[in-house]
Amino acid sequence: MKSISIPAVLVLILSALFISSCGPAAPAPAVEPTAAPTSAPSAEPTQPPTSLPTPAPTEPSAVPTEAEPAVEFDTEGWGTYTNEPLGYSLMVPPDATVLEGTDGRSIQITGPLVDNERWPFFEVRTFDSDFYHPPADVDLRQWVLDHVPAHDAVDTATQVAGRPTVHLRHEASQQAGARDEYYVVDDGQLFTITILHSGREDWALYDAFLNGFRFSSAPAVEAGSPVVAWGGFVKGQPAGGQFDDCLALEPQGAGEVGLSGADEGVEAQIQALRDSGTYAHFWGSLICPAIDCGGCQLLVELLREDRPGPVLEPDAVEGWEGTIVGLPGGAQFDDAFVLAGDFPVGFGIDSTHAGIAADLASLRDTGTAVRIWGEVEVNVPDAFGTHIDVDRLEVLEEEGGAAD
Repeated sequence: MKSISIPAVLVLILSALFISSCGPAAPAPAVEPTAAPTSAPSAEPTQPPTSLPTPAPTEPSAVPTEAEPAVEFDTEGWGTYTNEPLGYSLMVPPDATVLEGTDGRSIQITGPLVDNERWPFFEVRTFDSDFYHPPADVDLRQWVLDHVPAHDAVDTATQVAGRPTVHLRHEASQQAGARDEYYVVDDGQLFTITILHSGREDWALYDAFLNGFRFSSAPAVEAGSPVVAWGGFVKGQPAGGQFDDCLALEPQGAGEVGLSGADEGVEAQIQALRDSGTYAHFWGSLICPAIDCGGCQLLVELLREDRPGPVLEPDAVEGWEGTIVGLPGGAQFDDAFVLAGDFPVGFGIDSTHAGIAADLASLRDTGTAVRIWGEVEVNVPDAFGTHIDVDRLEVLEEEGGAAD
């Protein structure tokens, strides 16, 4: 798409000034980010989750921005811009113009001209330089700070397109206006998303834009996809933010989704779990994309805290796809099933059929995709407080077909 509603000369001047002020700085002695207020520690989590052998995430440091009061932001009428060569898509406000850079590596999205200012102003860019191709095992936060030492605050709690993201805040100066930059990696390529402020900040709109960003390498979950016994912790969000709570899925690193109760009773249960440290399982429908944590919202129809109480009937497992992974040495349980897709939720797994149990053990940590059938129970002594009893197993070929 190459529609341009800005006079060409103005666009070129604006682009040159913006890119010159926002590009990664040359390596220099790192400047410590501004310390930000931190909330009180949450209660200790309850025991059921069993962590997979993955490194612990870096402790986030909040970016002190003045957010507007939480509101429901209506994106009706927003369009979709897709950049197939670079593999991403995003939502565009109805009165905005998309301008593609002549280099094919950047775009700018600008709102209408009012009082000689265009607002909002977004930019997405990526290049072939070393900075934009970080090593696969790099600490993204440190990588960004090493290359962009000049900033006022740093935050790693935000996620864009469900991926770890480094958020740098730059306050206004005599040379440039305030801006926020988000650094996120997809398939080895670093992308920078910049929000430039023109004396005005509307974080309801900004969050809507960020949550509408998608990479084509991670297909969106279909709207209304069923969720069965997903486990995690309900975490409250900072006061004044757009969202009130998110579900941090287990195992650690499986991602976060927004939560909404299907009725007042379920909503009250969700609020009671917020920052309680109590592990729970959730059933409902996952809607993606959505303007909520991680770009998705789980409409919760049922939840169950992982503590003594009524026993729920097992749920059917119908062709779930995923892999079998071993748990760390010393763990109470030996393996788990991890769902395929954007949210790799974990479940305990075994089979009462000796042959299937042996197959599950042989598939452990091979990375082989499988499809399973059976029943899943919750609040049981197995990994992540769940147990899948498998009565049918298919090993999937690389092409996606089932092997005999």
